[in-house]
Amino acid sequence: MNGRQTGLRYIVAGVLLGAAVLLGGGCGGDPQEGRDAPETAPTTEEESPARRRAVQCRGPEGDVVTFRALVRPDSLALRVPAAFGGDTRHLVAAQAASGAKYEGGAATVWSKGGTATVEIDGQRFENCTIAPQTEPQDKHPPNLQFRAVGQEPGWIVEVTDDSLRFAWAYGQREVTAAQFVTDTDDERVLYSASTDRGPLRVVARPQYCTDPMNGRLFSHTVTVTLAGDVHTGCGHPTR
Repeated sequence: MNGRQTGLRYIVAGVLLGAAVLLGGGCGGDPQEGRDAPETAPTTEEESPARRRAVQCRGPEGDVVTFRALVRPDSLALRVPAAFGGDTRHLVAAQAASGAKYEGGAATVWSKGGTATVEIDGQRFENCTIAPQTEPQDKHPPNLQFRAVGQEPGWIVEVTDDSLRFAWAYGQREVTAAQFVTDTDDERVLYSASTDRGPLRVVARPQYCTDPMNGRLFSHTVTVTLAGDVHTGCGHPTR
């Protein structure tokens, strides 16, 4: 299957997104349990990336506390501020009387109507605002389908409609294949190509991934192999 002809096919199971997930909340008290399933509106985009959200709350001293979330219909990865450890908590969808609710990792997030309530390590934040997380203003090819990054040393993968590009050593080295193969199954997407530096393989799996340099959340873990050298990092579909 040629990359020009097929484009990018993403794994449906576990990656389909509800358009209403984390678009509501602001409950003054705990939602009543056990009455309805979590609110997740169906999406018409059968193959869409996980959604990034910034959840901003007011702390007890009036300061702004920002949580970053990567949302799927059945799970949520929550990046917490340094004051709470700076780690990533993994939550799963839970039943709520209304709105969408996620629990796990000593954290709870539930939302409805554009606001949310967050509990983290026993501390509660109410009337938090939710907004799409701003993407870095990188220059991307107009037909970009998938992008991945890694660190130490820095590297980047860009998959477009008609090319597979891998740049590493902080951009000092690069290979680009105009012809590549896309292979998809239930557990991963594989891009492979022949280059003048040897065979190139990019494997993207639908598992939450955090960039260790900036704490940014991604929907996929990515492994890049070029002529036997292995690089690991994070990535996400761009459309």
